[in-house]
Amino acid sequence: MKLRLLIAVLSFSFIFSAACFNADDEQSDDSDVQAAAPSTTTTVNSGATTSTTPETTTTTAPATTTTTSVPGTTTTSEPTTTSTNPPATTTTISSTTTSTTSTTTTSTTSTTSSTSTTSTTSTTSTTTTTLGPITCYEDMDLDGVGKQDVTQVFDDGVCPSWWAEAAHDCDDGDILRNELEPELPDDAVDQNCDGEDLEMSDDTGVFVAKDGNDANPGTMDEPKLTIAAGVELAEQSGKAVFVAEGEYDESVSTSVSLFGGYESQNWTRDASRGETIINAQSETAVIIEADSTAAIEGFSINGRDLSAIESDCKSFCIMVAEGASVIIKDNDMTAGQVTCMGERNYTRGIINNGRAVIIGNEIDGGRAAGSDGYVQGVENSGFATLAENIIDAGDTTCFFGYEYGVDSSGPLRMMRNDVFAGYHEIATFPHVTGVATHGMCAATLVNNVIDAGSTECGYWENASAASFGADMASRYSTLVGNKIDGGSIGGDHTRMYTFGVRAYNESLLIGNVIYGGQSYYSELFDDPWKLIATGVDTHDDCVLINNTIDGARPIYANITTRGISVNDSPLLINNIIDAGTGQANSYAIEMQSGAHLTMYNSDLWVDSLGTECLVYVSNICLDLISDINGCLWPGCDESSGNISDDPDFPTDSYHIDYGSPCRDAGADPAAWFTHDMTGSDIDGDPRPCGAAWDIGADEYCAWSMRNTGEMH
Repeated sequence: MKLRLLIAVLSFSFIFSAACFNADDEQSDDSDVQAAAPSTTTTVNSGATTSTTPETTTTTAPATTTTTSVPGTTTTSEPTTTSTNPPATTTTISSTTTSTTSTTTTSTTSTTSSTSTTSTTSTTSTTTTTLGPITCYEDMDLDGVGKQDVTQVFDDGVCPSWWAEAAHDCDDGDILRNELEPELPDDAVDQNCDGEDLEMSDDTGVFVAKDGNDANPGTMDEPKLTIAAGVELAEQSGKAVFVAEGEYDESVSTSVSLFGGYESQNWTRDASRGETIINAQSETAVIIEADSTAAIEGFSINGRDLSAIESDCKSFCIMVAEGASVIIKDNDMTAGQVTCMGERNYTRGIINNGRAVIIGNEIDGGRAAGSDGYVQGVENSGFATLAENIIDAGDTTCFFGYEYGVDSSGPLRMMRNDVFAGYHEIATFPHVTGVATHGMCAATLVNNVIDAGSTECGYWENASAASFGADMASRYSTLVGNKIDGGSIGGDHTRMYTFGVRAYNESLLIGNVIYGGQSYYSELFDDPWKLIATGVDTHDDCVLINNTIDGARPIYANITTRGISVNDSPLLINNIIDAGTGQANSYAIEMQSGAHLTMYNSDLWVDSLGTECLVYVSNICLDLISDINGCLWPGCDESSGNISDDPDFPTDSYHIDYGSPCRDAGADPAAWFTHDMTGSDIDGDPRPCGAAWDIGADEYCAWSMRNTGEMH
């Protein structure tokens, strides 16, 4: 089989595609936690083993929760897990790339959830969605605004990665420069491409300081006292607001830019002089109003703390309304601590319903306690670009606890962020995710570090917990050069499942390092299917190229670990797939019912204390690489060039050395797949660097300096 795909990778648009946003509720569910397992294993000829399988185990995974564009309005689905795979979304793409036009034909069968804001159950049906053609513009800097002179037509109604619906970019190498952006002051950069920079003066700004007075005219010499008064005057005069250091106990709603960090004598910015702090006095500290163009830069923003005997308690730092175009830059944000005795306590760092470029911030999603807690660093239902942020989802101590570093139902681009899903302290039914995407829009993640965090489960015999580094259920997801960890879960009497990546809808994974996470009991149980750790869980026709995947390194547990769980029909090329060290079972690849696999030049490695299988399929354990390459096992479409050797990482968990069996053992993916991002490794080194491609996320180059400082 020759499978040749051409996928260009993420979609964004300020002129939002109705097709992209009309299917927000198409989400992943947790119904793929497979609980069927061999109870006895018998070795047969050719190294294969056959097993008998106990009765199907049914588990219930934590709900998938999404807050809509109305703050605090949450839809919750509570999926039930069985050994039967959920309905799949399958997309076939055929395209030809040119600098002018091309055609992409897509037919999609999608799973759609129907939910209400109060129900905890869901109704799922399978529908066929056919979307009309859309003209997209090349967007190399991933700011969601493309170049007008490079276009391509996609027939499925969604701009894929590195393409956008809007065409107003004057500098496709800078995410802060296009015609939709607000101006930033005194940086000698023309953000909105109008030929002028914003220079701070009484002509361009209203000034606010702690020694001011709201009766003042708002000049440098006579500033206002409150930010709200400064905003009111600035909106009347078309100016920005410049705020001096100090604490401002107020919540602000604005359609103009706010710039903090100044001293009030000469109005210069000096970080050593102190912070400009906004302490929220209501639900949201700062609201950027609908259809405005504004920037928020240089503040420390704190959500309110709230403790009450009520439900639906909320604490948010920044909310971007629909139609707004904003830059949120160089701020520190911490949502408040919400402890309400009723249900549904919500905290958020940022809620974006418009178009937002979020760059260089430190974002903490706050803390929620009570019955149900929902904490998120960033929630995006609009159109978001996130770059170089430190994002912490926050913490919960709730009976039902949900933590997301980033949760997106709209177009999403993430580059060079550090995302941590927070710490769950004694949550009985926790659901923790570093980055979650869903809906009909596209998502692109490039060079991020994502960790699902740490969870301590409560004491409940039938409880369940799930942890995901990245849960990619949007229509097109592209992950390139990321380091992703499925996190850790510990506790007693709890079903615990960790995933490095769960990928749907033709997701594309290139050059990532993915770790399945770890689970552990404080007591040792004899049921290996209460704990499962998986590096990558694939659904639909995903493509994985040159990734390094590790099932898990569990602690004190009778656990099953899997490098890759295969659903539907993925394509695997040049991947290192380590089964992990499950003390019960370790599978480099586990094939689910009805799945098919095409695999070339990958390293399948197993070294554990439990049952070891290179491929586990239909109760058959294949443990010889000759059987894998022979492709005589159920579901194998093509398999060749694969090896089974210790990849030999001398300094860390993914850099190979000269003597590694993975060096020069890969294949050029161009024989099956074409994409520009396959031409370099996770460090940016070119591929190939030797006689042939290497296997895994790292390409060995003798001249390359690694982040360890050693010659490699």
